[in-house]
Amino acid sequence: MENVEELILASLKELLELKSITEVDGETKSKLIYPLKRDGTRRISKQEAKLIFVKHIEQYGDYYYSVEAPTRNKYPSAGSIPMLGSIDVCLYEDANRKHLIEFLALNQKQISYSKIFEKLYCDQEGLNNYFIHILQKANKSTIMNVEIKYSEAIESVREKQTTFLSCLKIFLCEIDEKRISMYEIDESGTLSSAHEVYKWEG
Repeated sequence: MENVEELILASLKELLELKSITEVDGETKSKLIYPLKRDGTRRISKQEAKLIFVKHIEQYGDYYYSVEAPTRNKYPSAGSIPMLGSIDVCLYEDANRKHLIEFLALNQKQISYSKIFEKLYCDQEGLNNYFIHILQKANKSTIMNVEIKYSEAIESVREKQTTFLSCLKIFLCEIDEKRISMYEIDESGTLSSAHEVYKWEG
C-alpha cells in the first residue's frame, strides 16, 4: 500500500500531464481532460485533482474513503450562523478517520484559506491532514502572496483555538511550471519554507 503522501504526489504528477480536448494526441495517457472556457483556454478547478486522487486511492491504496464527508463540528457560514461543513476526501484506517484532505484551485480570497484550515485543524483531534492547492500560473509574487494567506489562515485558527487539534501539510501544485512543493506546519503553527518535491524536466 502506498501511504497518503505517495498517493497525493503520484496523483499530482498525473495532474501535471492533463490536457484539454484540443491538446490530446496519441500519447495522451488519461481519458480525463480539462474543459475549455468560452475563450478556448483550459478551465482549472479542484475537481480534476480530486478525481485523479480518488482514482489513485482505488488503484494503489488500502484506505476506505468518503467524499464530501460531513464535518464533526459546525463552522461559521456566509451568514455567520455556524453550520456543518464537508470535507472533500476523508480517508479511514481501522474504521476511524485518519486523514482529512481539502482541495483548492487558483489564488482565492483569504477567507477561503481560513475556512479550510479551520476544518483541517479543528474538526478532530490527532489526525494528519492535507491541503492540496492548485495554481495555474505562479511567479515569485504569486507564491509570496499565497504563503502570506497560508500564514494568515493559521493565525485565524489560532485566534479561535488555544491548540491545534490535528497536524497539517500543504502540497502546492503549479500547473504551468510543472512543479510540486510541500509545506509543513509544526505544533506551534509555524509555516515552513517551501520544499520542492517534484519538478518536471521534460
